[in-house]
Amino acid sequence: MVEVLSRRGRVYDPVRKKAMYATAGVREYWIVDPFRRTLTIFTLADGQYEQVEHATGLARSTVVPGFAIAISEAFTRLKDDDEG
Repeated sequence: MVEVLSRRGRVYDPVRKKAMYATAGVREYWIVDPFRRTLTIFTLADGQYEQVEHATGLARSTVVPGFAIAISEAFTRLKDDDEG
């Protein structure tokens, strides 16, 4: 699951939706914040999400084999006025 945050949902959505996804058994949850230009990955363990570290600046899925994205590349098409 990949959640791209909007200005309105930046605070509320990650908390509410993370709980819903955990209850539904979503094994991996990515939060993309285009305003802060961050990408955070969580994996489900014992019904709770644990944050995955980005050791090399490359975000790798633990669920979809071979799926990865360079974090620096994720936000290259944003304009400066898209920042929050």
